[in-house]
Formats: sequence, C-alpha cells, structure tokens
Amino acid sequence: MLGNCPFHALAREHTDTVCGMNLHLMRGVLDGLPGAGYRARLAPTPGHCCVRLEPHA
Repeated sequence: MLGNCPFHALAREHTDTVCGMNLHLMRGVLDGLPGAGYRARLAPTPGHCCVRLEPHA
C-alpha cells in the first residue's frame, strides 16, 4: 500500500478521477518492471492512498 496520496487535496473533491489516475499510474509502473510479481488494485482506506500493491496470486 502507498503510505499517502500524492494528490490528497485534489482527491477530496475528485476522488474517482484521482484514484483512477493513481491506479493506472501504478499499473504502468508495474508493467515496466518485468518480473515485479505485483498487481495494483483499488482498495481505499482513510488516511492512505486508494491503490494497493499486492503479490500476484
């Protein structure tokens, strides 16, 4: 999980847009890291970024 949202102030008013952007950003990063073994998914939790990185099952 990311410790905090880099766009926290904007995410308060535009949650769906910012969280979707963060999700696709992290998916792109993982796609560029061959063999990273993780996937990104949305899992909002108060006080944290809405994106979670989890090992592939």
